[in-house]
Amino acid sequence: MNVHIAPIGTQSDEHIRRAVHGKTPVDKLYLIPTKESYEKAIKLKEDLENTLSSLKIEIKMLEEQGRKRFIDPFNLNDIVAAILQIANAEKGNKLFVNITGGTNLMAGGATTAAYLTGATIYYIKKQQENERLEDIIIKIPVPKIPLYKYGEIRVKILKIIAEKGGRINKAKELARELDIAPQTVSYHLKELEKSGLVKVIMDENNRRQKQYEITENGKLIATLFEVD
Repeated sequence: MNVHIAPIGTQSDEHIRRAVHGKTPVDKLYLIPTKESYEKAIKLKEDLENTLSSLKIEIKMLEEQGRKRFIDPFNLNDIVAAILQIANAEKGNKLFVNITGGTNLMAGGATTAAYLTGATIYYIKKQQENERLEDIIIKIPVPKIPLYKYGEIRVKILKIIAEKGGRINKAKELARELDIAPQTVSYHLKELEKSGLVKVIMDENNRRQKQYEITENGKLIATLFEVD
């Protein structure tokens, strides 16, 4: 199945209309709106469903636990997280990300998410007179593997911290859950801190006591990677 993901801003939605008529088949289309563009996205969804009923394209709005979800057009992590959420839900399908719409930061976030998931990126230029549709859809090559590789133990550590509300009090807690030596956990936590995926919070009353808090980037990695 060919799944297309399209962030949508407050400006023209013509790039989305053109994409569904391109050479690459569209079986499912996700619209990712901001709060300001949500009503516009709803109208676009209804219009496409009416005009493209013969193509049998499933059109979906970005949701979280069955409720509508917006992206912050100026928060890179929020944009990346929204696309990763869709990518996880559509595992096994071929992903395409339309980076044409919205703010420059939305395009940057969409590109980052596509690189992490190996999705195909495309951009739609403004169509000039006598220019064919296939000539204005520019596909951008991406690596076939994620740009960042993290060991299984580190991903597990990030997932456990995220599941515990984003913070743990002791490395021993992790060691028990992972059934590995506390020294090994401490080593991985230091490496995760260097990578900016966790941060250490010192106890003001006892400098020997540390808390480990997952960062926004750490949450993205925990969301992206699956481990046994």
